[in-house]
Amino acid sequence: MANWLGIDVGGANLKLADSHGFAASFPFELWNRRDELAETLRTLLSGAPKWDAVAATMTGELADCYETKHEGVRHITESLREALGQSPLAVYCVDGEFRAADQVLTEPSLAAASNWHALARLASRHLPARTGIVLDIGSTTTDIIPVVDGKVLTTSKTDTDRLLAGELVYTGVRRTPVCALARVLPYRGELCPVAAEFFATTVDVYRVLGDIVELEGTTADGRSLSEGHAIDRLARQVCADRMSFTHADAMAACEYLESQQVELIRAAIAKVQSRSSVPLEHVVVSGSGEWLAARVAKLVFGEHEVMSLSQQISAAASDAAAAVAVATLASELP
Repeated sequence: MANWLGIDVGGANLKLADSHGFAASFPFELWNRRDELAETLRTLLSGAPKWDAVAATMTGELADCYETKHEGVRHITESLREALGQSPLAVYCVDGEFRAADQVLTEPSLAAASNWHALARLASRHLPARTGIVLDIGSTTTDIIPVVDGKVLTTSKTDTDRLLAGELVYTGVRRTPVCALARVLPYRGELCPVAAEFFATTVDVYRVLGDIVELEGTTADGRSLSEGHAIDRLARQVCADRMSFTHADAMAACEYLESQQVELIRAAIAKVQSRSSVPLEHVVVSGSGEWLAARVAKLVFGEHEVMSLSQQISAAASDAAAAVAVATLASELP
């Protein structure tokens, strides 16, 4: 039996995993480094546990280094094939089937933004009766995927379809600009309008709130993820600086921003539930922002109805769940 390695090629991260416990995520700004994709994949593959074949999925085709999503799918697929050489490659498609690279190159719409579908099939195994919602919050986006009897219950085929259905919310725990979450922020007893500038992102919010603890990562100004630098970035959203924006001011702003994000996701869940003829009363949470997903889920479903994918597999595997999913699904092929 072939040992499959899963790869999820996103716009901001490359994720690798297998069905035996290996999982890893690597920052990669595809929009700035598209010509480095094949070589970077080759390097990452060389450091992965022994594998015989690769199963891939993608969302990076939406990166603005590509004029069209079709161009993006073709470039990502060609980069994977270049990195793999003669090794087998199977690409997961939005209809739940694996296809050869040649077919994906001919029909690129089949593979565009397909990782959520694979993720739902894997995560739903941890739902009672395999029915409910898969809630995955990542660095950039939130997926709200209805599942019934282990099958993805949606007519959506594209990200645009999913945005309209409430199944995709473009908000995450690291890369979402603060000015996309709120038009005002509380500031010393008043609501201050927010500058429509890329000064701070949600990574700053959750750094100040204590959910993100590391000191390095992608930030709006390129400086560190220290709490001081995070507060500096947040201050600029109300046109202030460290002389007029304290830690207490930052905490008030961050608590408000978290509440805005939670409500945005909660409303989308309600929309997805309202579109289903089957009650969706249970949820499994996953992603690099699983802790936020769990908070939202407990508000909507109640604590006893929430399953954690990281507790079922591991935190690293939950973060790279789509890569785990395609590796697992491929290993189960007849």
